[in-house]
Amino acid sequence: MALRTIPRLVRGAVDDVPEKTWLLTETGEHTYAGALEQVERAAAALRAAGVGRGARVLVTARNTDRYLFVWLALMEVGAIEVPLNPQSTGAELRGFVEQVDPAAIITDHELRATVDAAASSTHAPRLDVDELFLAERDGRGPAEVDPGDVAVMIPTSGTTGRSKLVMQTHLAYVMAGEGFPFWLQLDASDRLMTSLPLFHINAPAYSALGSVAARAGLVLLPGFSASGFLDSARRFGATEFNSIGAMLEILMRQPRRDDDADTPLRRCYTGPTPARERQLEIEERFGIEVVCGYGLSESPYGLMWRRGERPYGSLGRSASTPSSAW
Repeated sequence: MALRTIPRLVRGAVDDVPEKTWLLTETGEHTYAGALEQVERAAAALRAAGVGRGARVLVTARNTDRYLFVWLALMEVGAIEVPLNPQSTGAELRGFVEQVDPAAIITDHELRATVDAAASSTHAPRLDVDELFLAERDGRGPAEVDPGDVAVMIPTSGTTGRSKLVMQTHLAYVMAGEGFPFWLQLDASDRLMTSLPLFHINAPAYSALGSVAARAGLVLLPGFSASGFLDSARRFGATEFNSIGAMLEILMRQPRRDDDADTPLRRCYTGPTPARERQLEIEERFGIEVVCGYGLSESPYGLMWRRGERPYGSLGRSASTPSSAW
């Protein structure tokens, strides 16, 4: 049995469906094989910069294809990503630099001055996200990492105090990726769409790795725009999306259109759960089925509606892995 690590999960999908379109963004499309080529280029650049197994790397994680590929490249070399909100203040960035003592910081030209000022206490190299993809692949393949190795140190939301870093392993992310399409009953014909940030756990673990595990497509939006959300689903052929917080309510507040339900969308995952009457109203308006659940930085599993059950007003039961009997 192959090791359940993020690079192995990705390469398994590339072996199965290399020419299938995986990632769609506002700037273009990438097949599974094409995405891996980009990941390998960035991985070669990271190795050349001295980033290897166990190295902690701060990343100002915007919702772009290249930042997604950088995360996978860090997994490829066995490093630990610390994804940060690109809109963080200088004080917030400085706090994470002091906590992590990074081996490198990956950012872009727009944020470079802010990052340099916040990270003045460290000599860690600043790596430009775009320049990483100029490297040639070195043919070395993924590093030898264990499923129990830390993959990501993800910041909590900081709602009750200073944001803390949670250590999540390769196995935790892989199990979340394998489980999500099982819970949502998604398959290779689906396209998962997310506008949620890459510096949280939902988009990378559920949407990105969930699409990989299902050999499905992934639509990565730069952010949430209620006025353009359904049009994005139509343009990209999205069949599923993830919602958190007030996103569904914000969509419901948009002016009604005759084509609100005329999209490829068929399913939505959300938390917290709406009241029964409100959920049915949302489903009727947008022509979707809503599945409710709950996860957090400390646990990508959390709670989930069990397949075939609709316990309105509930976040479901403890989630399980696809190999478990439900």
